[in-house]
Amino acid sequence: MPEIRRLQGREQESLLELYAVITMAHGLEPLHRRLKTIPNGMRTLGQLRWASRKLLDDVMATIPTEQLATQKRNLEHLGYQIGVFRADGKPGEESGRWISNKCTLELINV
Repeated sequence: MPEIRRLQGREQESLLELYAVITMAHGLEPLHRRLKTIPNGMRTLGQLRWASRKLLDDVMATIPTEQLATQKRNLEHLGYQIGVFRADGKPGEESGRWISNKCTLELINV
């Protein structure tokens, strides 16, 4: 049985990054046609989705219930942006993608 302890420092941000990974893995419908042409492409996507969700469930089992409740409340005010930087180092507006709090809230069952 894993040890239950509070998230510390950078762990909270990393948990949000894990939410973003799961959200993005479930938003790949535009690639489904292409993935079907790759041997085991859809199977590999399914494994990615399953493994990332299992990892989240396992990590959440190590966090105290009161901190999970706080994390859920905080998600309502957070978003995560994934994007590509331009050559000059500034974020490119056309290349960014926001992971909304609505998507991340669906991942937590407190």
